[in-house]
Amino acid sequence: TLDDGFEMFGGAVNLRNIVAVNVGDDSIDYSEGYNGLIQYALVLDTSGANRCIEADNTGGGRDDGISPTTKAWISNLTCITSDVGESTGSNPSSKGDSEGVLFREGAFVELYNSIVTSHSVVAGIYESDDCWEANDSEGPQTIDAVENGAGAAVEPAGGFSRFASNIIACNDAVESSPGSFANSAIDDAAMLTLITQNNNTNNLIDTAGTEFASLILNNDGAGNYDRGYLTADSIEQTAGTVAFDQATQLADLNNATLFPTPAATGFFDTPTFIGAANTANDWIDGWTVGLDLPLTP
Repeated sequence: TLDDGFEMFGGAVNLRNIVAVNVGDDSIDYSEGYNGLIQYALVLDTSGANRCIEADNTGGGRDDGISPTTKAWISNLTCITSDVGESTGSNPSSKGDSEGVLFREGAFVELYNSIVTSHSVVAGIYESDDCWEANDSEGPQTIDAVENGAGAAVEPAGGFSRFASNIIACNDAVESSPGSFANSAIDDAAMLTLITQNNNTNNLIDTAGTEFASLILNNDGAGNYDRGYLTADSIEQTAGTVAFDQATQLADLNNATLFPTPAATGFFDTPTFIGAANTANDWIDGWTVGLDLPLTP
């Protein structure tokens, strides 16, 4: 598409097994009171793309706390950016730079068992702008929700955002723009601490973009083309040790104590791997287009 891939203005649609390739703007975009569940989502940018996820509660110039509030519960997302900038690359777009996930304007999210990284690997560095970003605009709600999720076992009335069992591997891994609100001390470094402590468990954040030897496999396993999307069977550090054990570290959203709202729906599968697909569960193969070509950003 030349604009967004999947876009929800309010509503409560649930999405499973979705693929967004070569999208010209945001691949998954939701706002205006959307509340939904998403599992198994692949986003692969070439050029012309903006964000893997762009989440807003309201638009600019309106109170970020307007009800009904916006929230998505997401598990098993693979977001692969291209590090191609706005109006550059083989298919230029004025929509913005290729980036990872952005939560702003009062949007809440719970993100689990997901990978955010880049196909642009230069001198061993996964290069990308803003792989994970939370911004306040006309109120403190977005970043307050991240603080609430890190510290509160039960979701408070103001809502929370929570993150567990995710890998973010980019040289520009975590961004935060709190504005002038009460949480204005939550800069990039403080945000990095928030999403790796207390209830935000098993998150691995590679801020240099050099820590992991392999996250994503080429589709055929032999390196014959480079639009890979399959999660590596073993998530290893560059030193060769296992960094993330997919047998023990995944967040099970069917655990009603930890995840009461999604669990009540019966929507989520109990995960067996991180990210959208792996070699044993390649549901993407055979019906999609654009993934069996050389990557020419």
